[in-house]
Order: sequence, then C-alpha cells, then structure tokens
Amino acid sequence: MAFKKNRISEIEREEMIMKMQEKITAPLQWSCSESCKIIDLKEQHYQQVLHLIKHHFFSDDPMCLSAKLLDDPISTQEYLDEICSWMRENNSIVAISKKSDRVVGAAILKINSEEEKNHVFSRMRFQILQGDVLAKLMNLKNALMKKSNVYQQLNVSKILRLYIICVHPSYKLRDVYTDLLEACIEMAIVNDIPAVVGIFTSNDTQKLSQTIGFNILSEINYGHWKINHEIVFNNPGIGNYSVALMGMSTPTTEYIDNMRKIKKLKIHEENKKRQKYQRQQDD
Repeated sequence: MAFKKNRISEIEREEMIMKMQEKITAPLQWSCSESCKIIDLKEQHYQQVLHLIKHHFFSDDPMCLSAKLLDDPISTQEYLDEICSWMRENNSIVAISKKSDRVVGAAILKINSEEEKNHVFSRMRFQILQGDVLAKLMNLKNALMKKSNVYQQLNVSKILRLYIICVHPSYKLRDVYTDLLEACIEMAIVNDIPAVVGIFTSNDTQKLSQTIGFNILSEINYGHWKINHEIVFNNPGIGNYSVALMGMSTPTTEYIDNMRKIKKLKIHEENKKRQKYQRQQDD
C-alpha cells in the first residue's frame, strides 16, 4: 500500500523557517533562579537597561552619587551614550524577572585586549569628554587601571571587563547581583577569556565580589583622591572608603557549578528555617 507524502504549504514552510530563526537568534540563557533568569542582552532590552542604570545606578553608586552625576545633564547623557556603545559590543547580560518579564539587573561587559590602546578610560578618551562630572569619574577609574597594570598582574593579554553592574532595589536581596557576577565568569569560560576584571565602588559590592573569587588589584581611598587640593568624592556613603579594581583568573566550569550548588543548599536551608519559624508563629 502506497502512502502519499505530506506536502508542506508555503505558509507552513515560512513558519518553520521563522521558528528556526527565532531559536538561532534567541538570547543565550546563562542561569536561572526562582525570581529571574540571566540572558544575553539584546537590542529589545536596551531602553529598559538604560532606564535601570539612570534611575538605580547613577542615583545609588557611591561615585556617581557623591559627584552628583544626575545634576550634570551633559555628563549624564554622555555616560548613557557611552553605555550604548558598550552594549552594542554584544557581550553584556541582563537579569529578567520571571514574574514581570522586565529587566531587573544588568552587567555591561566588554572584551579588552592589551593591544587595544583606545579603550574608554584612556587619556585620549578622557580628554575629549564634555561633561565635568563624567570626566572626574573616568579620571579616577583611569588612574585605577594605570595603577594596577592589570595585564601584567594577571599575566594575560585579554580580559572580560565589567564596566557597570546594576540591580533593581527590589531584587538586591535575592542574590541577583552574585548571579550576574557568576554569569560574567561563565561567559569568560565559554569565550576562552583568561581573566575577568571590574571596578567596584562600594564596600558591599567589594565584599560580594570577594565571595565569588575576585581579588583587589588596585585600590584608591576616596579621601585621598584630590584635584587642586580638594577631595573630589567627599560623600560616598557610610562604610564606603575606597574604590577598587578587582579581578580574577578565569576558573573552570566545575568552580561555577560548585559555587551554585553551595548557594542552592544555602537557600534551601534558609527556606527551611523560615518555614520552621512560620510554623512556630502559627502555633
């Protein structure tokens, strides 16, 4: 008995092609927790990321807050424009809320090499900045990079550079910050980049980074950074004494897997304690 071959209509063929293209272009998912998933940053999320950074990084970051970045519209826009150029490098990642499907965190990343002399914190780039506040921010960050001699210190010719990491305030207690950092390290592993480096401006972010495995490569005390004998960042917030360039050699995938297992176990134990406490309260 002969069977007729099913013919695919032109519309069905187009739908199949579209589905295949969607799979190919879909953002890669790096990790997933109870509250959010970490995926590659795509153009569809650019505006949400810029909004998040403007309202929750520019207003909360110790350096941006102390220098009153948002009071300088030229610096604010210039910084946002620079962030856009970093995002177009297609190395950044975002945390997406499972509940709202909106961006609740972002890590702006770029691959830098020792030969690349025109990176954003170079002297040439600093000289053409128009905004006064942004120039102050970049001047200090440039000094940190120069002080560390990061490529020689880590013995590498290429790094994955973390320029900004920002988490919405309502998600700061949900391990989203460390989830983003872990995803940064995983990205370095996948792309065979030998080191991950970032500038951390608060005591809290420096401590969180150290729990992941980052070490201080260079550090500058806010009170010691002066221009014309005046402290530039004189109010970075309680407990924030310095800005630190931190980095780590890229570990193995087993390192990341083990770190995530420990975190899951910790969350499980905390949930058990919370449930036990709730039962005691109900009794």
